Amino acid sequence: KNNTNDGTRTTHDALASLIDTLHGDDFASDIASRLDVDAFVRYLAMGFLVGNTDDFRFNFNNYYLYFNVYGVPAYMIPFDLDSSLGVGKHQDLSDNHGVYYDLFPATDAANALVANVLAIPAYRALYLDYLEEFTTLYFGFETFNAEYEVAKSLYEATLIAENHLGNQLFDLRNSEWYFTEKADQVLTKVAAARP
Repeated sequence: KNNTNDGTRTTHDALASLIDTLHGDDFASDIASRLDVDAFVRYLAMGFLVGNTDDFRFNFNNYYLYFNVYGVPAYMIPFDLDSSLGVGKHQDLSDNHGVYYDLFPATDAANALVANVLAIPAYRALYLDYLEEFTTLYFGFETFNAEYEVAKSLYEATLIAENHLGNQLFDLRNSEWYFTEKADQVLTKVAAARP
């Protein structure tokens, strides 16, 4: 997409440069000038924690790369998070709801950008740090449930009345189990992955 009002930008040099960097020999030294890697690693950590199976990492979609025209590195903007907490259209068919996934993608099925970034020791360590921080400080059922109750009070009647996409159910499903088990799994795997 083009963010100019008159649609005059016709080149995609920044995107082409990012793609070239991805496949270049100097990826480790060049990627930070092409992509906001810290924000990207934070995105990967939170996406993994909430178990979004329909994102850039697992299903190669539901994101924008924003390129600032003034030369700031690209920034990942996620959207469409309805397959989070192990439920949704792309639910894990093992019925484990994404809880037991490996912290790092298998190399034969990995998204190239994700695999290349996480192959750099400093970014791999940063990813582990963010997983631990987010799990410890922010990822708890009590916090989620409080927000859920607010959303339910605001939107349940409308959801039922409008039968949006056939959904008439505001339900926690297995959320408490998900938060508890996922947090335990992540912290155990992070500790095991540390050098």
